[in-house]
Amino acid sequence: MSRETWSRAAPMNVLYKFYSLPYFLDAAAANGFEAIELWGAAPHLYIDECTEADVKQLKRELAGRGLKVRSPDAGIHAVSG
Repeated sequence: MSRETWSRAAPMNVLYKFYSLPYFLDAAAANGFEAIELWGAAPHLYIDECTEADVKQLKRELAGRGLKVRSPDAGIHAVSG
């Protein structure tokens, strides 16, 4: 797979719902991703309880790892597990 193709891939934090958000961000950065898909649901960033301070903290966490949000998701889908 070419680097250009790989750079378009973005892991989604729902796959790490049993881990902390910083752990997920560390894993994404360590595996060479440039962006993530952000699932706006508990436990990471529950959209209905998210504050401006939470968003600012997330921006710092992303910037510190060189990551961007490629595709936000409102977390309204049913996910079992």
